[in-house]
Amino acid sequence: MLTGLWITPPLAIARLGGSPNPCAAFSWARVGISPSGNAQTTLQPEETLTLAADGTVSSEVPNTIIFKDDTGAWRPVCPFFELHGSWELDGTSHEGPITKAVLAANGLSLADVRWTVSLGNLKAYHFTLDEGDRISATVKIAGDDTARYALAGSSPNGPGLAPLIPVATPIPMGEVQVARPTDDDSFPELRLRFYPPKGLTYGPATLPQKLAAAADPRLNPAINPQADMQTWAHNTEWFGFDLPLGQQVVNPNGHWARLNLDTEGPSPAGAGDPRNAPGGLSASLFEVVGGPQNAEANRISMGLVDDVGDGLVQCSVGGLDAIARIAVGPPDFAPMNRPFTSLQDGLADRVLRGDVRDNPPGDAELEAIVSDIFERALETSDLMNKDAQSDRARGTNFNPEDPANTDLPNPRPGFESNPRGTLWASSNESVTARPAPAGSLQVDAMPVSFKGQRAHRRYNAIEYLRDRLREEPELIEKWLRPARDSSPFFDRRMPALMRGSDGDPMHLTRRQIEMIRLWAARQIGGK
Repeated sequence: MLTGLWITPPLAIARLGGSPNPCAAFSWARVGISPSGNAQTTLQPEETLTLAADGTVSSEVPNTIIFKDDTGAWRPVCPFFELHGSWELDGTSHEGPITKAVLAANGLSLADVRWTVSLGNLKAYHFTLDEGDRISATVKIAGDDTARYALAGSSPNGPGLAPLIPVATPIPMGEVQVARPTDDDSFPELRLRFYPPKGLTYGPATLPQKLAAAADPRLNPAINPQADMQTWAHNTEWFGFDLPLGQQVVNPNGHWARLNLDTEGPSPAGAGDPRNAPGGLSASLFEVVGGPQNAEANRISMGLVDDVGDGLVQCSVGGLDAIARIAVGPPDFAPMNRPFTSLQDGLADRVLRGDVRDNPPGDAELEAIVSDIFERALETSDLMNKDAQSDRARGTNFNPEDPANTDLPNPRPGFESNPRGTLWASSNESVTARPAPAGSLQVDAMPVSFKGQRAHRRYNAIEYLRDRLREEPELIEKWLRPARDSSPFFDRRMPALMRGSDGDPMHLTRRQIEMIRLWAARQIGGK
């Protein structure tokens, strides 16, 4: 009899794409240092499964990895989920993939298998806490049904609710299909494939009226001297925006479609709390509200939603249940560059943080971990226009009501100032206030990017980092931003110029920080 059931992988990330062709499988690989290689990450094609319309599985190893079709459509990442389990047979314990043979040996068949996929998009609900703003979809499939089924997202209806997405006009949130297992050993496993949506935006049919209200002359400083320029600039970004009729399915009477972001504020923490609603997460327009005597401009939600969701993949058979999780995200704009803080790092920080102290790795393993973090930092850094990000950080820090405390000073020329509380010069200041050295043919238009690239490449060499630590034992504590920092300002500490999910300066996970500190202590003779 079956004694246990689980799904592998327990968590998968699907990526949006408008192409009918899924992206092929690949892994990260490294090339050696050579005249034709830079020792950075490359992509290695891997065995890729294909699922036909009738559920038949085939495989190949592609010669190339294609992320976009010739039409410009992104190829979606469509993960497979595979059912595994444990069972007792003739007094012997077994575990592995569930197949038709395993089912038959336990008195079961494909018809006894039930897959359930449930997805939810709760972004609008996060702001309003109105049940009518939930968007969800559920599909149930028998194990012997290999047709492809759509996940049609809609909102609940009931007394006192205005469903944001009426059931008559659902949002496509993806598709699912069960694979047809083979009787032989080629592809005998029980699998389900998830196909993410295209990555479309949906809005209310009243969107043209909202855009017309955003062009109100009373908001235009050229017509009304009392109008605010930033308010008008915010609205003008949306002028000319339009959606196809098929994407105008949002109920204009839904709470999200008429939310006043200035008077209601994002729930539950209230307006102004970036931990709950970091800036820029909602599409809004300023509209004039009130009468002639008390007219004011308020930010009104445009009522836009997308087709992105997260949810559960469940499978039931023989009285047992297994659950995996699916998350949908955008295409990876730089798949060859590894992030310095990954999903794996975040999960390890949750469950293995204490291992750094209780069961620390050996010297060789620890050095490999630290070297990998610095390599990934270099790959992330190479993607950034650091000068533009430095200007953004300076603007984020600046508070017109208290510029003395928030407009951080530049580091002193010719002296390595403390990175805490200092920020690189703005791009304009760098060019105008720092002329080219004598004999130089040009001024570097991106000095922060140039300096940052040089620094990251040096620190990517573990031998250089080891020497620097011996010269300056406080190097790590000086330059590495702690996980809980008393300063909310963007400065030159690492990782610099990057925003975390809460809008504050980004930092490594605590586990990563403790690994780096432990390695540094060993280099300078500590324990």
